[in-house]
Amino acid sequence: MDSAPYLSRPPRPVVSVVMPVYNGADTVCEAAQSILDDGFGDIELLVVNDGSSDDSADRLRRMRDPRLKLIDLPQNVGLPKALNAGLEAAQGRYVARMDADDISMPGRFAAQLYAFRNEPRLVLCGTNVRILQDGGQADERMHDCPSDPEDVRQELWFRTPMLHPTIMIDRSRIPEHAIYYLDTLRVRQDQELFLRLLEFGEARNLSETYVIYRRHEGAVTISKADLQRACRKEVIGKALTQRGIIYTRDELEAHSTLCPLLPGEVPKYDLSPDQIAAWSDRLYDHRRRLGVRDDTRWQARLDALMGRCVAGSA
Repeated sequence: MDSAPYLSRPPRPVVSVVMPVYNGADTVCEAAQSILDDGFGDIELLVVNDGSSDDSADRLRRMRDPRLKLIDLPQNVGLPKALNAGLEAAQGRYVARMDADDISMPGRFAAQLYAFRNEPRLVLCGTNVRILQDGGQADERMHDCPSDPEDVRQELWFRTPMLHPTIMIDRSRIPEHAIYYLDTLRVRQDQELFLRLLEFGEARNLSETYVIYRRHEGAVTISKADLQRACRKEVIGKALTQRGIIYTRDELEAHSTLCPLLPGEVPKYDLSPDQIAAWSDRLYDHRRRLGVRDDTRWQARLDALMGRCVAGSA
């Protein structure tokens, strides 16, 4: 038997990093280089050029690193579809995310792989971040990302406690179809994916900081609070339905009211405290379907969220 075709086939990388870019020429090469300089050699960096009209693609081509693979989309399709294009091309068992304007710090991938190999139920792993303000001003504050899997699981029902460009997924521990983003969502794709992945295992953040996260004044979480709120309700409603929990429109509104305010969001208290409290009680009753394991922590979390609502509506 001729074995030449098998010998010539390049080995699969351990980690595939998916990084979409849209008109990010000023920062994309620095972001890409930070991935390539991680120190973990067995990676591929898939940069998805989402129809950029600037010279992002040309700058990336000049980097000439064989680990960097450019996927050119003929037109701008938006973040979820661009991410899915990268996921379809990814060869690694582990898939990591990166944004085109952030900086990944050396040792990130080795640290995340160590967590996966020592925690058999881990399917999703993020890291802590240091904030870089718009304009390049360094901010020494660390984003407080919970490291305990139970805290991550509970908080995901109300906010996104993992920063998207820090995550890594072990695709061998989940069905292949479960890794893709819901491309009908304009925002909150990450929260929807994370809630879905938790049906197959655990998620946690490393307490160490491995990403410098650039915060923009015009970021979607600040400038499009109404859209964020609408998509958040869609994400939560879908996740509740997947777990067999029936809810009314008012109950979904009550859940949204319990959630921490988004940047730029104007608080809305269209429901009475009794209506919100009734939904909070239902969330406690359905704690097993929601994946909650620590009853005491869950009750304390619900009480704190309810207390904030009562104080805000007074």
